[in-house]
Order: sequence, then structure tokens, then C-alpha cells
Amino acid sequence: MPFVKHGDCRLFYIDKGTGPETILLLHSNFASSRWWEPVSRFLAGPYRLLIPGLRGHGRSCRPDDGYDIANQAGDLGTVIEAAAPETLHLVAHGFSAAVALEYAVRHPEKLCSLVLVAPAPAEGVKTPPEALALFQEMKADRGLLLQAISSIIPSRAPGATIQSLVDEAQAMAPAAFIANAQALSLWHVHDRLRMFRIPTLLIWGDADIVVSYEEVERTMLDIPGSTLEVMPGVGHAPYFETPEPFVDILLDFLLEDFDHYQELRQVEEDESAVMLNL
Repeated sequence: MPFVKHGDCRLFYIDKGTGPETILLLHSNFASSRWWEPVSRFLAGPYRLLIPGLRGHGRSCRPDDGYDIANQAGDLGTVIEAAAPETLHLVAHGFSAAVALEYAVRHPEKLCSLVLVAPAPAEGVKTPPEALALFQEMKADRGLLLQAISSIIPSRAPGATIQSLVDEAQAMAPAAFIANAQALSLWHVHDRLRMFRIPTLLIWGDADIVVSYEEVERTMLDIPGSTLEVMPGVGHAPYFETPEPFVDILLDFLLEDFDHYQELRQVEEDESAVMLNL
């Protein structure tokens, strides 16, 4: 499996499938690229898939620092530059939606579309001290970590698969247990989205206990032209709980005609050029 380096950090990614278009799947906090396995079984035929591990997670580096959103967007950019010279579709879950949005506003020319699954709000998240203390406890308390992971995928019965996900979460970099939450407290992007013209879909499960409907709706309203799809009966990771319905929604979106977004971008570029010449 390939690795790339961003600064001193070695980042792991999976590269599978041989389709003409590329989808990059970005996992959330306390997770790894393995969370996308149920979906990748359906997508790796028609698409090429890139599935990186965030720093501090899975087989990527486990540093003590570098978890701010801007730097992790740089991590993502390094993977994209190395593995995807053409444009791609970016799908990001939870915490990593912040990383994806940060990358998207900086490099809109690299993306055909953006899909945000139960996204961290565009205005950022102020994590209360008691929640940070709970994350610290999870480093040493496997039972607490198991309870947390089980609660975000409520339709999946406890079993060997969930136990293996807990194993991976326990192996995270110690700093990552709270660093990602702290990073969200220092980040927001909603004031940079007014001219955002990337076709964007938000997907949210109505049993999500992490991100509320009000939060995901605000993010949708911040992103011009974006749409929201609500999946009934699933929690924070609908792609893991019910992969087939998730893939149906994703493919319906990816197969849409996005030409009007390109037309809008061209109009804005032309208007900007005129203003510069006045």
C-alpha cells in the first residue's frame, strides 16, 4: 500500500479500482480507512478509490502535533497531488468534513464535487471541557471507547467488527484523542463560502447523536447550491451502517449534470478579470 510524506508525517492511503473517475473517501475522528470498506465493495468497480488515513490514525504517522485543520488539509493535498493528477470527487465524514472544506476553499479547481457526511459544522465546534476530559479517559478505558463507537452506529449489533474498530481507535496517537476536537474549536469556514461553487451534497442520518439536524442545515445554507439528503434510522456513520442505500444516494448525486456550476465559475472569473482591468 502506498505512503506519501507531508513534512515529517508519513501518510498511508489505499488505492483501488480502475474506473475513469476518482473518489477520495476521508474517514472521521476515532476511525480509519477501514470504515469505508463496506462502501468500497460497491464503488471500486466503476470508480478509482483513494482512501487515506488521517494523521494519528490507522497506518498513518502518529505525531504529537500538526492536528490543526489547515495542516491536515495540507496532508490531504499531499495525497491528492501524489495520487490524483486529475480532478476528483471528495467524500468526507464527520470531523474530516472540516478538513475537506478547508481544502476545497483553497483548491476548488481540484474537485468535481464534494459530499459531506454528518459534517462538522462550517462555523466550527466549541467542545466543552467535560467532553475533552471524556476523550482523555477513552485513551485508557476500552469500555468507554466501545460505548462511544457503538453509540454512533446504532443499527450495527455489537460483534467482532466493532471490537476491531475499537482496537484501531485505541491505537490512535495519544495526542489525537483531544487534538482534533481542539482543532475544530479554532476553525471555521462559513465566512469563506459565499463564492463557493463546487457541487455539494450533505448526507445525514436522523439517529445521529453527534451532529444535529440544525447544525447540518446551517452548513447546507452556508454552501451555495448545496442539497441535503436525510437517511432514516441510521446514526453518525450511515455509509458504514447501511452501505447500499448510501451508495445509491451517492451515485445519484455523482451522475448529475454539474455543467451549470462550471458556467457560474466562468462568469465569476470573467467578471473578476473585468474588475481588475478597470
